[in-house]
Amino acid sequence: MGVQSRAIPPSSERAGVGVYIDHSCMYEMFSEDMPIVVRPACSVTFPARTFLDQLDGGDLLFDAWCCFAVIADRRNALKPPECALVVEASSRRIAEFSTGRYCARQALERFGCSDGVVLADKYGAPIWPAGYIGSISHCSNLAVAVVANWSADIFFGVDIEDAANIEDGVMAMVSSPDELEKLLLLPCDDLSVSWRTVLFSAKESAFKAIFTATGCAVALRDISVAIDVDGIFNVAWNAGDTAGSAPLLLSGRWMIWKRAVFTMAWIQV
Repeated sequence: MGVQSRAIPPSSERAGVGVYIDHSCMYEMFSEDMPIVVRPACSVTFPARTFLDQLDGGDLLFDAWCCFAVIADRRNALKPPECALVVEASSRRIAEFSTGRYCARQALERFGCSDGVVLADKYGAPIWPAGYIGSISHCSNLAVAVVANWSADIFFGVDIEDAANIEDGVMAMVSSPDELEKLLLLPCDDLSVSWRTVLFSAKESAFKAIFTATGCAVALRDISVAIDVDGIFNVAWNAGDTAGSAPLLLSGRWMIWKRAVFTMAWIQV
């Protein structure tokens, strides 16, 4: 079976920073009766289940909202405690941070949380308002946030990467030889981004889910990922605390857009 490149079509709407993004992609990927909310300033918010259900085995069993937005200086959308986190940051970092928090707030609003503040811990990971859990990521021109109601048995992470191929040295550090060999067996005739990028992104989203669930900052190389051509990936991580202990298993989905790859990994225990 060939790879279905889930790509954003040519852009038709202009963002404030001169970057184009096409909201109609959401209506091409999803049926018109889906509850999709298009926000101002070139962002789109929709249920995470919406796009996962379009992929084979869309088995997300919890409600989550997802928001994408073009990277721009959105500091006016930040709450004062959030502004304090980037008061000495570069203009680029402010744009990345403020757009990520903007996405988080759009998703939180779908749960009725309009005044929540998303701070950061000592590692830079988001600290979510009480009662919520989420994940934020960005690439060169897009930011994404996924938010859900907090649950003691659900943990997830998201990642978005530019389509550029990951360098050999980086892949050697984060992947096993077996994982890299398996990538060579995957078709690439109609894939608009490297399988290496899909693998790297899957590991990043899995890392975030594992860190949220366990507090362990694991090495990406220790996270085993198997990519499926139909938008699915499976993850296994063994903490190694007990000999013969069962690995922690995660589910994941990947989606390729025109210039980026998006992944989401989750644990339901």
